Amino acid sequence: ELDAERVSANLGLWWGLEDVIVPSPLRVTRTEAWLAAEGLDLGITPDKTGLTRNRALVDVSGVRWLVAGDQPPWPDAVARAHATVDVDGRPVVVTTWENLAAFPRAFAVGCTVPAGPDPLAAVLAAPDLHGTAVVEGEGLPICNPGSAGTVAITNAVAGGWTLDVALDRDALVVLTESFYPGWGAEVDGVPVDLVRADDLFIGVHVPAGKHHVELAYGPWRLLALAALASAVAGVALARAVRPAEPANP
Repeated sequence: ELDAERVSANLGLWWGLEDVIVPSPLRVTRTEAWLAAEGLDLGITPDKTGLTRNRALVDVSGVRWLVAGDQPPWPDAVARAHATVDVDGRPVVVTTWENLAAFPRAFAVGCTVPAGPDPLAAVLAAPDLHGTAVVEGEGLPICNPGSAGTVAITNAVAGGWTLDVALDRDALVVLTESFYPGWGAEVDGVPVDLVRADDLFIGVHVPAGKHHVELAYGPWRLLALAALASAVAGVALARAVRPAEPANP
């Protein structure tokens, strides 16, 4: 059983999706809802039943390690380490549990389904997230559920990912990185659009075969779009207020 007095959500129960439990501009509503649904929101009123009730969310988000009490969070959890800590003057055993069903950071699926009005509910209703992704945006033209090939992460740095993929059919490559404005992607050096996958993550359409995928986060993309929008608005305004030319005598 998780104990909010022992484990802070800010310790990074998610890799790259840490929960912020104080008022902050870093709070993302979708992330908060997801964490609450899977029982990892250790805020004021945590609902710990989500760990077992919504296990699929825990797995797809890649939660491999969980620090909890001496009772396993799932029947198949494996205890890897134990420690005794002092809590209010009393010894408490804390165990590090491994989730062997945790998804990798990147994987390829052969089928997509539309998210609809409630993306989180659609993710929970998906039959198998290993082979089907819930998307907001363009989906795959043909649904062929199951893993569509292999995805190898060859480089991961702050604000960037490099993937080498080998696909047996057209697929959506899902990276469990926060979908956020400013991300861009290229497949074999050609810019491509991103889609939001499984409510929180980044999806990239990749054709069958072997390909090199690069993703980079650059706030300059947002600045460039804002500058372009401002320039267009300025031209439109100038045309609107331009004085009429005098009539020929």
